[in-house]
Amino acid sequence: MSIKDIKRFVDLRLEGISTIQERYEIILKQKAVALAQVEEAKRSVKYLEDNAKHYLDVINAVITDDTNPGKWSNRNHTQTHH
Repeated sequence: MSIKDIKRFVDLRLEGISTIQERYEIILKQKAVALAQVEEAKRSVKYLEDNAKHYLDVINAVITDDTNPGKWSNRNHTQTHH
């Protein structure tokens, strides 16, 4: 929430019960924003977990290191790399 939005919310609180619906709607909007941020954070964590597993597999010699673009062949160049 921006400083301007926070100030508006505080001003509405000071106005009293007549602004309760508007404040409720602001809260719901902020909840939606927070939930979207949580989902984005979950996607970031999943990406990092997948990369960590990939690198651990390289470290443990389960797979070869395919993270150096200088060593990609034309076939591998179109694949997704970590």
